[in-house]
This record gives sequence, structure tokens and C-alpha cells, in this order.
Amino acid sequence: MSTPNHLGRHTFALPRAHERHPLWLGRFRPTERRGLICEDRYARNHVAGLLFAVMGAGLLLMAATVWWCW
Repeated sequence: MSTPNHLGRHTFALPRAHERHPLWLGRFRPTERRGLICEDRYARNHVAGLLFAVMGAGLLLMAATVWWCW
């Protein structure tokens, strides 16, 4: 069974989400599992780095604005 997404004329059905059962992980070989974990960690680290960079740039702009207006 699938769930419809109503996007006007672009409506499509999503496939059923995978189970959250521990046996689901057993379908992967250990090397595949390690690859998935490494890929997830890599993506999370890059997102965290991007967020910190954007927040740092925002703080620098705010500090420059406060210094300029002082």
C-alpha cells in the first residue's frame, strides 16, 4: 500500500516506508551496513559544518554592523 502526495497534477504515490524492525538491518551485508553508516556520518558532518559556517558568518556580520553603528 502507498500513500498519495497531493501536488496538483503532479500527484504520485510514495512507496511504503521500510519497517523499523531490527530484522530490516539484517538484510544488509556488514560491508553494506558500514558503508551506509559512513555515508550517513559524512553527510551529517558536512551539514553540521555548513550550519556552523553560516552561523559564524551571521555573527561576523552582526558584529560588523554593531561596530559600524557604534
